[in-house]
Amino acid sequence: MLGKAEEWTIIRASPKIKLMQEHARERVIDADIEAKLLPFCKQPLRDVLMIMRDSGMRNQKEVFRMRWEHLDWGNKRYFVYESKSPKGRRFVPVSPRVRQALLARYSEQKEGWIFPSKTRPRWASDNGRQTVRESQEGGWVAK
Repeated sequence: MLGKAEEWTIIRASPKIKLMQEHARERVIDADIEAKLLPFCKQPLRDVLMIMRDSGMRNQKEVFRMRWEHLDWGNKRYFVYESKSPKGRRFVPVSPRVRQALLARYSEQKEGWIFPSKTRPRWASDNGRQTVRESQEGGWVAK
């Protein structure tokens, strides 16, 4: 925006802004942490955590918005239709334990949300804090 303002002679010169260095993610849920965490997770958080760990899918844009029609049971894979970026649209493999978790939720439906909301059309909002609050209110995680 500042470059355009300079180009249109609204300002004399755009200031030089030094970008801050980004820090990589420091927490990774490995097998040991998952083994300690899963016994305390209620549904659907338990399944969400397992799917995220096994598939590498993101929570809000990918796992929470999973739909039955994008699941390819025959080839044991799931098509990530809605993602953070266009390149995020991809097929991810469905591990045996994720398959078992999905089969437990499945009741012959051909379409619809895998994690349906009781209060709104989409299970998760775009606000992470609200998602946590909804999870707590739903009794899926401890307050």
